[in-house]
Amino acid sequence: MKQVYNPYLPSYEYVPDGEPHIFGDRLYIYGSHDRFNGANYCLNDYVCYSADVHDLTDWRYEGVILRKEQDPRNQNIPADTPPAGRAPAALEQIHEGELNGPGIIPFYACDVTRGPDGRYYLYYGLGECWEIGVAVCDEPAGQYEFYGFVQHPDGMPVGRREGDLFQFDPGVFIDDDGKIYLYSGNGPARMGIPLRPPSLAGHGAYARYADHQDRAAAYAPPPAREHRHGF
Repeated sequence: MKQVYNPYLPSYEYVPDGEPHIFGDRLYIYGSHDRFNGANYCLNDYVCYSADVHDLTDWRYEGVILRKEQDPRNQNIPADTPPAGRAPAALEQIHEGELNGPGIIPFYACDVTRGPDGRYYLYYGLGECWEIGVAVCDEPAGQYEFYGFVQHPDGMPVGRREGDLFQFDPGVFIDDDGKIYLYSGNGPARMGIPLRPPSLAGHGAYARYADHQDRAAAYAPPPAREHRHGF
């Protein structure tokens, strides 16, 4: 038996918020992507690593699967827009390459599921934006394309309606009956919505399922897969 060691990825690589999924005979790792010597976190594009389920000592770099500029919220930004995520007063202390280009908002945590149509759907948060973005691909680690935003059943993007919560670090759960649920977290509560890919609209009400008085608990990302009391 081979011995696997931590960290299992190369020493120059950091993929926090990791979400492991088995598709076929390989285990795929998705997550946010920090930049070495970056002045903020989650600056890089999404990448993916995979390994044979029978040999977790040999990880393969699958490459970039989604670029920040593919999201329309990162397009047509005026050139004089300051870098996202840093106070302007601190910009003179930032060296070239330590932040993204003008106004480019970083990817936060993501999760992936295989839809009933056989395609793969990547759900993600973009910085402080309130919506959950969706990208789609025919392969688990191929070139994903922007698909849209998670929506209420009436087509309104979740996060834009009055009373919606800030959507943050989505997690996907597939129940025993094949139904797919998307959870997202951030204070003061966590939210959940039934999904039916390839539709962007939630199949049912978007519901608050846990309130937190503790701010630290409120900012904890939701569990990607947790089966409790049949839900």
